[in-house]
Amino acid sequence: MKLFTNNIVRKFATSFKKDPYEMLGLTSKATEEDIKSAYYTLAKQFHPDVNTSHTEKFKEISEAYNILKDPTMVNLDLRLEG
Repeated sequence: MKLFTNNIVRKFATSFKKDPYEMLGLTSKATEEDIKSAYYTLAKQFHPDVNTSHTEKFKEISEAYNILKDPTMVNLDLRLEG
């Protein structure tokens, strides 16, 4: 399972040009509630059913949320960067 998780984080880390926190408009001190709230707000705004011209933005927001919602992935992502 650890290898699988590391591969997922590497995939996300290489696809990101920005910090996942920055993608959601947050700082690294954001709580789980802050992360969830920011994601849902942005997801509603950029969802392809609502705004078809921002499909890539929605995918980036979703990837950022997937990293940040799991504390183990955040720690692995930070270790890959440093």
